[in-house]
Amino acid sequence: MNPAKTLKDYIFSSLSELKKVTWPSRKETIRYSILVTAVSVFVAIFFAILDFGLGRLVDATLIDRAQSIPAAQNINPTVTPELEALDENGNTFPLDVQSGDGTFTISPVEEEPVEEEPAQ
Repeated sequence: MNPAKTLKDYIFSSLSELKKVTWPSRKETIRYSILVTAVSVFVAIFFAILDFGLGRLVDATLIDRAQSIPAAQNINPTVTPELEALDENGNTFPLDVQSGDGTFTISPVEEEPVEEEPAQ
């Protein structure tokens, strides 16, 4: 089979089919374009409102559920991790972690000086 003849037959058959097509008038094309645009805008607005409403419903449900859990009302962590840090000489020193109002403060632990007993 000759590829050039196959291509030529395809082009001629496509052109003959295109001559049989009834094309819409300019007025119909404009009317259908406006219709498609209007329906698209309507559907976009509908789904935007639906998304907003369902989002608010889910948020309200989750907030209501979170407030009904007794443990979630007063979260007060009592476990303080023991943290250490390195100074510029590579020595470790302990850190103190304080929590309050959802924030944490980390500072070096103030060590009390050890009094040595006098030698007897």
